[in-house]
Amino acid sequence: MIPDPGPIPPTMPQAQSVLSVPVRATAWACVAVLRPSLVVAAIAAALAGHAADPGPAVPGALAWILGASAAFGAASGAMAAGFGEGEPPLSRAATLALAVVLMLAAVAAAAQVSAASGWLAIATATATAGFLAGGRQRMLAGPALAGLALGGLYLMGSAPGGLMTAWPGAVAFVLYGMAFGAVARGDGRSAGWGTVYAALGLLLGAVALPILLGWRDDFGGLAALPFALALAVRTLPDFLWAATDPRPTPVQTAQRTATVGVAGLAAALAAGFAGTFTGVILLALMPLSGALERWFGER
Repeated sequence: MIPDPGPIPPTMPQAQSVLSVPVRATAWACVAVLRPSLVVAAIAAALAGHAADPGPAVPGALAWILGASAAFGAASGAMAAGFGEGEPPLSRAATLALAVVLMLAAVAAAAQVSAASGWLAIATATATAGFLAGGRQRMLAGPALAGLALGGLYLMGSAPGGLMTAWPGAVAFVLYGMAFGAVARGDGRSAGWGTVYAALGLLLGAVALPILLGWRDDFGGLAALPFALALAVRTLPDFLWAATDPRPTPVQTAQRTATVGVAGLAAALAAGFAGTFTGVILLALMPLSGALERWFGER
């Protein structure tokens, strides 16, 4: 029989706690700064634009679009942490420098597809930086920048061949971004009920547009319908809560729900342009984005 070694010396668990736990916690916090849920949302938006491209694919275009959109999502997370109120695990300067590097990488990757994709990436990066650097606190500029950033990301995925086909879908993304940008300041009630109704109208317009596009010959409105309904069910309750209750918790909840819902809007548009199967694939990114919100402590 192996003899009982007795109590474990207290120095052993202390050594494990000092050497292992903080390292893992810091690594986890650094990954959380990049907002994996935003990465998934950005990929979904760009893929929805790519699904609207009816022309012959540029060799390697999909891989470059995936890389560019993923870099945009990670850069947005890092930039939000750098300009946010809390203290990120890295210094603010290092966090913002990382965001700039990721933004430049996203633009470079998009430019590999086409010049149009590159210019759209620059416009998207500019709108995103403007929103996160302080524009979100502006009553008019905040929603406009949020909508332009999301719409630009979608169009970046469709360039160069699908811009003429995909542009109506960009309107839905712009409306969606504007709706949640309008409640991001947390003062919907104090600004008056007109602001609440305007923001609600923007969100309902974003949800309804994929269905209304069924009037076009190249878009299947019926295929988009179930995905648009899933988007409404997922986003409307939290949106209404934030729009009528300006406390931090409802507003933060709505913002995180907005991130998750991007995949639902992408699925509705992709289903209309490319069929139900494509929509189902993108819709699967919505629960993935929600899971990443929970795993990395964002919700």
